[in-house]
Amino acid sequence: MIGASRIAVSAILEPARALPGIDVRAIAARDPARAGAFARKHAIENVHASYDALIDDPQVDLVYIATPPSHHAEVAIRALRAGKSVLVEKPFAMSAGEACAILAAAAASRTQAFEAMHSLHHPLFRRLGEMLAEWELGEVRHVRATFATPIAEDPADFRWHRALGGGALMDLGIYPLAWCRRMFGEAFTVTRASATWRAGVDIAFAASLRFAAGAEAEIRSSMVTPQHRASLEIDCEHGRVAIDNPLVPHLGHRVTCLARGGRSEIVVPGPTTYAAQLAAIRATIVDGAPFPLAADDPLCSMQAIDRVRAAIISPCARRRISP
Repeated sequence: MIGASRIAVSAILEPARALPGIDVRAIAARDPARAGAFARKHAIENVHASYDALIDDPQVDLVYIATPPSHHAEVAIRALRAGKSVLVEKPFAMSAGEACAILAAAAASRTQAFEAMHSLHHPLFRRLGEMLAEWELGEVRHVRATFATPIAEDPADFRWHRALGGGALMDLGIYPLAWCRRMFGEAFTVTRASATWRAGVDIAFAASLRFAAGAEAEIRSSMVTPQHRASLEIDCEHGRVAIDNPLVPHLGHRVTCLARGGRSEIVVPGPTTYAAQLAAIRATIVDGAPFPLAADDPLCSMQAIDRVRAAIISPCARRRISP
């Protein structure tokens, strides 16, 4: 593990200890004292004084990278060139160009580079298309995808620094964008965009997308919302589907269908999104199994982010400055 982040506990430590064949052997962080404290608290055997020392550790096969996004490409490429596969926290990189460089390094070293887009590994997303067909709802016309959660303003938090990869789009909006891409593919245009800015950081944004498949989507995210919300609403020819908590469905979710036949609610059982993700990565690295997401999905993710980012910083975008 590179980076002693809070998300690492649920994203890596807990699923690793529940899955066979996965051991968390070492940690490194910018602050060695913080890495040491994290290791003691979570019983991690080795603490390395530098990123390079961890990357060179012969016991390490996969490096989880949870640095600020501005460092993702540099650290990932160093690890890949050393023969290690990498699991990079989202966003995968700062731009599509950086994502392309990471994937090129993986191809050159015959290793693997994964983005931690854990939501998509839950059976909910594998079942979504099947459910729409089973309910005979017809074509999808419009989607509203939202992820908003309050993030305390903290100068030490990279999410409040644009140069480090912060902001609502990069940290939060990447999820609803991924949910829409999963449904409709990669080809879309941004028809409208707006953002609220504070000290150069997009603290909230909204964007309307038109996909080549014909559907339209509205995605929204905010770091300054009073309450947490993750939702996906799908309007079809013959009905409507609402999904509560597509972000971490294992913590409780509900799929509600409103159609001519009435109202129905279901829950799609499954493991934690993080356990499903880590199990799929192990199967790919160790057993050679195909990974559930396309090899270029991290690149497609950053291409989509770049497209929306260009729209929200465009002079044509609606802008609001927050004190």
